[in-house]
Amino acid sequence: RKTFAMAPPAPPPGVIHVKPKVVVLLSAGDESLGSCFLGAYIGGLLAAAQYSDVQFLGVGGGARALLAPYEVDGCYPVVPPNFSEVVRPPKQWCQCVADQKSARISALKAAQMVLVCTDPTQTDEVAALLLEAFPRPQATKKPRKPSKKGKEAKPPEKAEAPPREPSDGDVAIVSLNPGVSAAKELWHKLDGLVTPDFISGSACFEVTYSASQKAFRLLVRGAIVLRRLSKSQKHCEKFLDLLSTTAMKLIFTHDPLHHSWGCATVISALTVPAALTSCPTACDALSSWKLRLVSAAVLLEVTDLLVEAFSTAQKNSQERRAASGDVSRRQMNREATWRPSASAVTLWSFASLISFLSLAVPDVVMKAASAWILPVEANLTSVAQWDLRHGGRNYVASRLRYALKVLSQDRESQMPATAALVRQFEEAAQEGRVPNLTVDDVFRDTFESNATLERVQKKGRSLVLQLLFCFCVVLLAIVYFGT
Repeated sequence: RKTFAMAPPAPPPGVIHVKPKVVVLLSAGDESLGSCFLGAYIGGLLAAAQYSDVQFLGVGGGARALLAPYEVDGCYPVVPPNFSEVVRPPKQWCQCVADQKSARISALKAAQMVLVCTDPTQTDEVAALLLEAFPRPQATKKPRKPSKKGKEAKPPEKAEAPPREPSDGDVAIVSLNPGVSAAKELWHKLDGLVTPDFISGSACFEVTYSASQKAFRLLVRGAIVLRRLSKSQKHCEKFLDLLSTTAMKLIFTHDPLHHSWGCATVISALTVPAALTSCPTACDALSSWKLRLVSAAVLLEVTDLLVEAFSTAQKNSQERRAASGDVSRRQMNREATWRPSASAVTLWSFASLISFLSLAVPDVVMKAASAWILPVEANLTSVAQWDLRHGGRNYVASRLRYALKVLSQDRESQMPATAALVRQFEEAAQEGRVPNLTVDDVFRDTFESNATLERVQKKGRSLVLQLLFCFCVVLLAIVYFGT
């Protein structure tokens, strides 16, 4: 039988093991509950593994009041990934920081690792808190001197620091914000201004709260995606070892952004339409063909504009290099290869997932197969549903609304289905009502006077034709070689 307890071995005689202190930053305002669930889950896993002394720190409010509804006997139970049993972290290794400024700064200064799990809308507030706790001495940026021609001089290239051995005084800030690009924005605000090392990452999964088990557990299975460490960050490998005690899968990549874009789009497309209906869980709602068409339309619009935006940006970059004379044949002939990736949450590609969602499979068959095919756990309420029931307003702000702002500059004509879905969710959140729309209402409001529906249905018909062609080829091969 598998057990999650990872109690460290007893130290040798005369040696005392001190658990590293880990501070988890949570959003304690009226933002999405996704930050609370994510931070409580990661912190609970670290404490349950018994290798870390975890403290929760609320941003915009107190962490204790935020987590009080989910407390059971003084701790916050979790269901580890790939496990079905509930694990209760030890009380002494899972505490909340008092909501006083001095206590918050003292907790941060005593930490060896700070996990940023706040809502992306609080990036400025988090950056100010970290700058106050970890200021770099004389970290003022000098203004650039103008050149003789009146143009601004280019800044000198920074020399990469040499690698060094790890020490007890090492501190790391690990950004695991939900959403799309919060880690990148936080890094720009802290770069060169704080003493700890910054490890950029993304939580490519979604955590919810199971009322029946009274524990935090995964709604969408996934992984923690982290940027590869540079040579000067060789000493930060011990922090990655500490994260591995959560039993979450770790993926290392040169740029976590394509994973965060892909996973946030897939998770939002599958859960936001379901949150607008009266269905109790996301899997129950996705058994309806019309609601799956809404999810497929959102995936199609976002992925198409993402690829187009990258191609345009790369073309402009090549033209600038060519105009300045700094260009090589390899750079000019290189084609766009950047694609959003959802490999952390599903084995399906975007094209396959869109085609599958658009198939007119009977609802009864899809309800039985959705838990096996879609990356959403059955019998669980999504974060979007929790937000609409408890006053959270920012779930789509860092996901689909951010995609509308960046990809189409809020022009709804380029992403009509996504814009309609975001508008429905934001109206329900502002009114503070629990949505009780039918699937037909969501379908009608999403596809009213736009051509995305026809594009999605073409994807489904194309998949059916491909399957029929493969079936005919296999059948002919069996008949030919059988005779």
